[in-house]
Amino acid sequence: MAVPFPRPVRLGTEGRDVLAIKRCLKRLGYGPTMNTKDATWGKGSMGALSTFLKKHGYPNADGKYGPKAHATLSPRMDAYERKLMKAVYDKLHAPKPKPGTLTVRQQALSAARLVYDHRYSHYYTQDSRRWQGIANKIRP
Repeated sequence: MAVPFPRPVRLGTEGRDVLAIKRCLKRLGYGPTMNTKDATWGKGSMGALSTFLKKHGYPNADGKYGPKAHATLSPRMDAYERKLMKAVYDKLHAPKPKPGTLTVRQQALSAARLVYDHRYSHYYTQDSRRWQGIANKIRP
């Protein structure tokens, strides 16, 4: 299964893709003391990736995760690591909404704001008086 390349990873990059890369490197034996719970790409992660790449035919590896490093490491990723990489790829490459269209969140916020702004002009009751305002032509 092909693993999509979400983005370049450099010193200080954070995210689930970083977790996937670090987890894979540690599982393969590079960087055995690497913290795979920390989602930040640091100097230790760079060193582990550099060692991995040098061992696999890239003598000038600098520890930055780019397309070449991805092509070398991604076939060795397990299902969970592939899932993490795909999640980041999907989030970063999701289609952008057309200008002028509202997202579901924006629509919900707009509806809630409308009700809140007109809270004193809307009345609701369950008793027998619920149609009284309309019947007496007090409220539409």
